[in-house]
Amino acid sequence: MYNKGKINHGCVIMAEEQTRGRGQRDNNWISNSGENLLLSICIEPHDFSVDKQFDITCFASLSIIYYLKKNGIQATIKWPNDIMVNGKKIAGILIENQLKGRNIKFSNVGIGLNINQLIFSNLKATSISNELSKKININTHLNLLLNEINYVFNTLFYFQKKLRNEYLNNLYQFNKPCKYKTDKKIITGTIKGVTSWGKLIMENENQIIEFDNKEIKFI
Repeated sequence: MYNKGKINHGCVIMAEEQTRGRGQRDNNWISNSGENLLLSICIEPHDFSVDKQFDITCFASLSIIYYLKKNGIQATIKWPNDIMVNGKKIAGILIENQLKGRNIKFSNVGIGLNINQLIFSNLKATSISNELSKKININTHLNLLLNEINYVFNTLFYFQKKLRNEYLNNLYQFNKPCKYKTDKKIITGTIKGVTSWGKLIMENENQIIEFDNKEIKFI
């Protein structure tokens, strides 16, 4: 649609149901029909180098964190971009970029946010309705979420240092020794930050190690 000129910066496309939704690592994202927010947002960054692509992840993650906080729900970002509430996933993000030379011409920010779904089978997940113990008006909360997306874009998107600091301030298990699975073994590590490209920086046995999102698993 973007390449055909049918959408541009700021356009939002919604779906009521997803049966073949994709998440990180090609995981499925399944949503009950009409119960959750499923949307894609078109972003056309100005003079935005591909080197900064992880900033888009930070922007999208923080927008959801701010939205949840304003609605009385404390959440954290499980690296790189799962949104967690009390150890359960409440939202996921998938970002796909289109390049022009070394700059990002267009970014499709896909967001799946659990709103009124109450049962998640074997998944360790939750929803706004579960956390607030009431049914939620999806259209009202769509507008609330979009307000925060606009706010974060206007105040943080082009200010990388502030954006990255806010991301770390809301990062799940940041600066806490925890167990992780990597290369078929269990390690105890402490998350110390992320690289400019978004790799996870971890301290393990007085060594600093970097991981991409296919090399380490949270336990």
